[in-house]
Amino acid sequence: ARLFLYQPIRSGVEAMVRHLNQDGLRQLLVTGHNATVAEKIADNVGLLATDVRCDLMPHERSEVVRALKAAGFTVGGIGSQASDGMEFAHADIGFNFPRP
Repeated sequence: ARLFLYQPIRSGVEAMVRHLNQDGLRQLLVTGHNATVAEKIADNVGLLATDVRCDLMPHERSEVVRALKAAGFTVGGIGSQASDGMEFAHADIGFNFPRP
């Protein structure tokens, strides 16, 4: 048996993703969540499944950021947990929105 706990997506995230897409900015969901959860989140906010990197530990998420930067991308990170700090250390800019 599996138990999934789901934390609702914050209001405004879908609109933010849509606006970033309209501005030509690509977004990736880089997460430690498993594929089932990550794909559900991506679907709910309007990201493509090809834009999901899941089942990653913090150091692996940091490697994704470093690889994107090495490829010449400007990288920003958005997170809500202390474990997001490692990625932010390598991103060009980071936004942390702790849960209330």
